[in-house]
Amino acid sequence: MKVGKLDNGTLERLIINKIKCRRPEVKKSAAVGEDCAVIDFGEYNCVISTDPITGAVNDIGRLAVNVSCNDIASNGVEPLGILLTVLLPPSVTEEQMSQGAEEEKTVKTASLKEQLSAVTSEKMWWIVMLFYMGFQWSGAMKNGSMTYFCKWVMDNTFFGTADAWGASQSLLSIMGAVPMAVAAVAIVPLCNKFGKRIVCMVGMLLGAVGGVIAIMGNGQIVPVAIGVALKCLGSAPACYMILAMLADVIDHIEYKFGIRTDGLTMSIYSSIMVAATPVCNSIFSAILNASGYDQAADIALGTAAQTAAAQTAISVGYIWVETIAYVICAILIFFFTIEKDLPEEQKAIAARKNNK
Repeated sequence: MKVGKLDNGTLERLIINKIKCRRPEVKKSAAVGEDCAVIDFGEYNCVISTDPITGAVNDIGRLAVNVSCNDIASNGVEPLGILLTVLLPPSVTEEQMSQGAEEEKTVKTASLKEQLSAVTSEKMWWIVMLFYMGFQWSGAMKNGSMTYFCKWVMDNTFFGTADAWGASQSLLSIMGAVPMAVAAVAIVPLCNKFGKRIVCMVGMLLGAVGGVIAIMGNGQIVPVAIGVALKCLGSAPACYMILAMLADVIDHIEYKFGIRTDGLTMSIYSSIMVAATPVCNSIFSAILNASGYDQAADIALGTAAQTAAAQTAISVGYIWVETIAYVICAILIFFFTIEKDLPEEQKAIAARKNNK
């Protein structure tokens, strides 16, 4: 399996469609694009959510709380509490455990207006947010168009018949999964040696090269699969490091302005993530309709069932959008230059806290 989140099609096929037990108290249950469940407690509704943190090290506890609370807030509900399980190695002392609580007391509480002013005036914040939006939304566009691509653009006769699109989709999923799994063990050491900026930029460019190969493959399974593998390999640094880069930006803003902006930053991060699937699916559907896509086409006809315009629209959604987005993201991350001075800034933040 691919390291990270399941794509929408796999999630629906393996998990969501197999949920048979439905309780009437559950008003909103598991679905693509949903980060929260809603349960009827009689006099009121209870909104619940859980969300993992990957890639980040600094302030990981604060980020874990913010991500889950922001999922709740994005549903228009005020977060009231959180359940935590904290696993620590035997070497941790009581002083280390209490350090976080003591540091929290020294952080200046900032209003939403102050946070908004701080983040919008910081170039690095805009860079990482636009980088994440391009990466996340182009990925959502790709996931939403994958089944269409395998049905109507891929030459499935490689597997014996024109309607063997399921085999093509499985192969592309595997070709994406293996590079991501391999990259998982190498990303952090590479970032520690060369920096997150360089590793993510090279990854985006590698992903763009993979996209070009997939485009040139013109629906042939071998070049398309190779291109998809390179795209997924190139996306691995951004996938694993985005929260770490956000944490760096939050520290940088605290150094400059003396306030923490975790709440606002993670709220916007969550909103971008939640909006990606429905917005991109709507855009892709509009593109399909404009291209003359035939919903009643016979799958047995394979690539002959859709017009050239419809096939081009599908290819744009599955390959072109993400390829172009990767080039733009590579350019953006080139200007993400806070890593060089960040250790000194973090020392200054710590010294500032110790002097209070």
